[in-house]
Amino acid sequence: MSLPRFSVRNIVPVNLVMIAVLIAGCFAAITIRRQFFPEVKPDGAIVRLYLPGASPEQLEDNMAIKVEDALAGMREVDELRTNITEGMGTIEVTFHDEIEDIEKAVKDVERRLDRIQDLPDDAEDISVTEMQNQLPVIMLLTYGDVDEEVLKRTARNVRDDLRSLPRMGQVAMGGVRDYELSVEPDTSELIRHGISLPQVSNAVSRWLAEVPGGSLRSSGSTIGIRTLGVPEQAAAIRDIVVRAMPDGEVITVGDLATVSETFVDSPVRIRYGGKPAANLTVSKIGSQDIVLMARMVRAYVKGRLGENHGHSSFELMLNPTIKEAWELGYSQKDSLPPGVSLDTMTDLARFVEGRLALLSENAFYGAVLVFLTLLIFLNWRCAFWVGIGLVTAMCGTLIVMQVMEVTLNLLTMFGLIIVIGLLVDDAIVVAENIQAQKDLGLPAMEAAVTGARQVQWPVVATVLTSIVAFLPLMFLQGMVGDLMGALPIVVAIALAMSLLECLGMLPGHLGHALKAAPKTKKSTEGFHHWRDRLLYQRLVP
Repeated sequence: MSLPRFSVRNIVPVNLVMIAVLIAGCFAAITIRRQFFPEVKPDGAIVRLYLPGASPEQLEDNMAIKVEDALAGMREVDELRTNITEGMGTIEVTFHDEIEDIEKAVKDVERRLDRIQDLPDDAEDISVTEMQNQLPVIMLLTYGDVDEEVLKRTARNVRDDLRSLPRMGQVAMGGVRDYELSVEPDTSELIRHGISLPQVSNAVSRWLAEVPGGSLRSSGSTIGIRTLGVPEQAAAIRDIVVRAMPDGEVITVGDLATVSETFVDSPVRIRYGGKPAANLTVSKIGSQDIVLMARMVRAYVKGRLGENHGHSSFELMLNPTIKEAWELGYSQKDSLPPGVSLDTMTDLARFVEGRLALLSENAFYGAVLVFLTLLIFLNWRCAFWVGIGLVTAMCGTLIVMQVMEVTLNLLTMFGLIIVIGLLVDDAIVVAENIQAQKDLGLPAMEAAVTGARQVQWPVVATVLTSIVAFLPLMFLQGMVGDLMGALPIVVAIALAMSLLECLGMLPGHLGHALKAAPKTKKSTEGFHHWRDRLLYQRLVP
């Protein structure tokens, strides 16, 4: 039994399927994950080198070159990029495109680096992590004519609040200087006690260092033992003993120097609205929804400022984390220091929201224009069911996208915008032929089956041709392939859903609609005669 015949003979299950697709599609449209671009799989690793106090040249000679030589011989490695600063360096390891198991390749890098034996004794352990794609979503600022410490403390409080929210990405703080402990020796005190600067420096280094103490083995496990250094705080540094006298008197760092907690001497300055500022950058790492993340940040800021969240009750019901963010901010609306305010900027999620709005507008206006066109050239029944078919195909597309974990992003939405105009082509052809068979005198049900079957294979060929035209994009390799590969998938899904709808649902709907139509058409005959005269005598003589 063909799809058109099944549709005509089993209209009840067809209607149930259509209703289920519409309901599930609406739910998918609300809950589907939204991103800037399609998921790009990691293609490398980050190797971090630490050699405290070393110059870039020393770190390069003693660590970076040895690590590069060890990695250069690996068959998985395609490219190495090294960046070295004072005391630390990073090496970006890029793997070949054909490497599928990135996690295994990262483990191989770790094992290769563990074999290096001639690293400096004071070098810290080399860390290897999988390279992650990090995209900024929105930036939040704390600003005001206040002390730098107040701005930093407020920014840290906001950062901790945002990190506590579920489904939030990475929150990084910038625009403020790091803390540092300053030890300024008093020359006169050093001379009076006969103590040199290296003695003070060595004493501080020894007391801050973590010393391995071996391991404790039991029947169940092995426990590592380490001696922890003193806390990195000014009070603890002052109490470090530099020299102990025979009479029991001790000379501490506080007796020889001024110890204070200050900021690193670096030219980091951010101003917003002419006032000093600190910024928090919220970035997507993993599978977060960027639109939801941005809305949570906006809601939190409005709550801290005592403003309304600006979302409907329905949206809050679907996304309770927005309400949670607003309540978290609102509970602290009076806790901002005097002179400090919050604001958002560089809201890149607005691009995705704008593309979503454009997609919705195109779908709406496209459906209206299709309805009016078919209303003029055919009849309102054909126009209505073709319009319903467009909505059904879009809902079915969103359902399959969510099942396949294809996200709504700038590229997939671009594909949907392109394909909207193609979704109704096959339905128009089928509807017009069914109406033509009915006008030739066939019963409505038979006209639906015959009309659909006559154009069935040409319609299938047309849809397959459109799908094949986009398929080459799926064979691109590397990051470009990951980005563009989602476009033909979305186009194929949308056209396939449109084909199933026009052959499996539309014949049944039109057959029953034409059967229920009145026999006489006096109310529309005058319009049809006027339309035909206009077309065939005036416009196309």
